[in-house]
Amino acid sequence: MDGSSDSSTASAASVRDLSFPEAGCDGSGESAHLPTMQDGDGAAGPSRRGEEDRPETPPCDPPEEVEGLLATMNQASEDVNRLESELSSAQATYKETLRERTAMHDRFVEKVGRLETEKVSHMWSAQECVGALRHELQEAAVAFGAAIERYHEAQQHVQRCEAALARPASLAEDDAQNNARIGEGVDGLSRFAAATMAVFEAQAERDQALCRHDAAVRGLQAAETVAAQARNGVPEGLLELAAPMFAARDELNAKLLLQKERVEAAAADLARAKTNYRAAMCGLEELSKQIHERRGTLEEARKEAQAGQG
Repeated sequence: MDGSSDSSTASAASVRDLSFPEAGCDGSGESAHLPTMQDGDGAAGPSRRGEEDRPETPPCDPPEEVEGLLATMNQASEDVNRLESELSSAQATYKETLRERTAMHDRFVEKVGRLETEKVSHMWSAQECVGALRHELQEAAVAFGAAIERYHEAQQHVQRCEAALARPASLAEDDAQNNARIGEGVDGLSRFAAATMAVFEAQAERDQALCRHDAAVRGLQAAETVAAQARNGVPEGLLELAAPMFAARDELNAKLLLQKERVEAAAADLARAKTNYRAAMCGLEELSKQIHERRGTLEEARKEAQAGQG
């Protein structure tokens, strides 16, 4: 844990060391010595009239928050220690995987040379870009097809609303039927307006999906051109030699990504645990201060009462 744990531990210890007597609060760990009819030495104590003059001494039990704050701080302390260990382990694993990837790359450079390594790396990166853009094009095509289907459905709904509005009224209808038809007409107009707005929204969604699809097509075509140019400068034998290394590198890159996420998650959890620890520590410090102030006030009241009885 960080350096704040030293001061916070001392604060927690000060709260734990405070004794909270059941009836009095003189800080001795026992009930405060209150005057009675018969003192410890057998001498007569003050009269009951003096007791009535003495201000009432309220109990000084610890606030209920103390136990909760102590439990919170202890739990936060355990979380900090555990999460620091997890973060350290995640960081060590990440660094080890990074060293493994670097060492593998260096061995390949020693075998074929740096220039050839750069050529095949460029070609491999171009091929990866082509693969990613093909996946993007597939997703864009699916989204465009779904947008077209929703647009057609919206158009059909508008046509049904128009047909309902165009239905002629019957001459045999009485006034009540005519009034009902008027109400239906108002509702029909509302449905028609909503259906028309749905068509406009579906059309905008379709156009946006079309733009995405066209951009994916253009991007894929450009990437394939770059990949073809990069491929022309790499001998076939070098490709066969590099393929296993780059496949292993891709696996290590995927591991590094997961380990990075693990490191970031552990760091975030650790920060939250430290925040909880500091909050509980501050709460305990404030309660300790209040308890000491209350004891001082009670002690002054006791002395004033004794002086008044003297």
